[in-house]
Amino acid sequence: MRRGCSPCLIDESRKCTPLEQISVNDRMIREEFLQKILHNCPDLLPINELEPSFGPIISLGREVENIDNLFISPQGKLTIVETKLWRNSESTRQVLAQILDYATKMSNWSYSELESKLRKTSLSPISHSESLFDWIRKRFEKFNIPFEFEEHEFIDAVQKTLSNAKFMLLIVGDGIKENLEDMLSALYSHPEKQFTFGLVELQIYRNPCNKNHHIVIPRILAKTKELVRTVVKIKTVGNVPVDVEIEVPKETEPSSKNPGSPLPAHDFFELIEPQNVKEKFQKLSEFADECEARDNKNNSTLSFKIVDKTTNTKFTLFIANTDREIYIANLKWQLENAGKDQGILKKYTENLKKIFPGISTKPKQPDTLSRNISASELIPKFEEFCNVITTLKEDILMKNKSI
Repeated sequence: MRRGCSPCLIDESRKCTPLEQISVNDRMIREEFLQKILHNCPDLLPINELEPSFGPIISLGREVENIDNLFISPQGKLTIVETKLWRNSESTRQVLAQILDYATKMSNWSYSELESKLRKTSLSPISHSESLFDWIRKRFEKFNIPFEFEEHEFIDAVQKTLSNAKFMLLIVGDGIKENLEDMLSALYSHPEKQFTFGLVELQIYRNPCNKNHHIVIPRILAKTKELVRTVVKIKTVGNVPVDVEIEVPKETEPSSKNPGSPLPAHDFFELIEPQNVKEKFQKLSEFADECEARDNKNNSTLSFKIVDKTTNTKFTLFIANTDREIYIANLKWQLENAGKDQGILKKYTENLKKIFPGISTKPKQPDTLSRNISASELIPKFEEFCNVITTLKEDILMKNKSI
């Protein structure tokens, strides 16, 4: 009953041609067909109706670590899609268990691992000649989708999405008739994850005059918001009456700030704890001519920059985040664009490796540290770190010559 009437195709002469709905038992339709049309036409997925913050989306590819389709938004949010033809004998719970397994595995990835896995996938369009960030930025620009993040901000947003497992999970099929309550109940076995779930049916029609022309109509059958678990512990001594009232939080009001809008540096420092770490992070600001923090929805970062006044070019020395970590981001490209010697970055990373023995550089990216520097590592080596930053500033600001 939910399918209603069949659509009709009306041409310029007003001739009406009823379209034929393809049966779920039609062997001409395979799961690969569903995957391809979603990859080529991401707008078929009703993201705005399910959860607007996850859209708009572009495709990162098919069969990424066995994930049927993987999509990303300009805010770094990820959508995982598992396609299913409901004539197959595979049970609903098995399909749901599969997509939950993929999401759990992805939550253990880093941004660099995501990029690496995309490059290894033959069905991903990611270019091998440019960074994942540059490829994504160009794709959004091609489709006139606003994208205003700097590289380090976008990497932070994606990493936060991965770490928090804040994914949209979509099961997309061609004729879903199964018990939705049984399906959705399995989601609550993962209350620690921040999944948003959707069940989407694709009704597929073809033109009887041209069997290769199809019309695909998506329909949402079920959706959930983020799954949240609340645990209340009550401890009493003796016969003490207890009243418990749990207030359901109201829908968060939209932030007055746009993604990437400046956040005053003192606001950033207020988010840093404990006090001794906050004091050290505040002292770091003495080593930059300009500081700014950006609120990227899921996280806040503070970029420590200097300005080369001869070229009016900004250079990001390092970045701090509210997880009490510091790291280098895209300094290589900043030096390259300004015509500076790349030896500056090599010297910088080598100096950091000397004072933080547990950190190395990536084998295939010798100008990139293998991981972030934690506050517990920074505090005992604070003076040495400041000396390295001072040297970096001097190297950048001096006129071009070999380092």
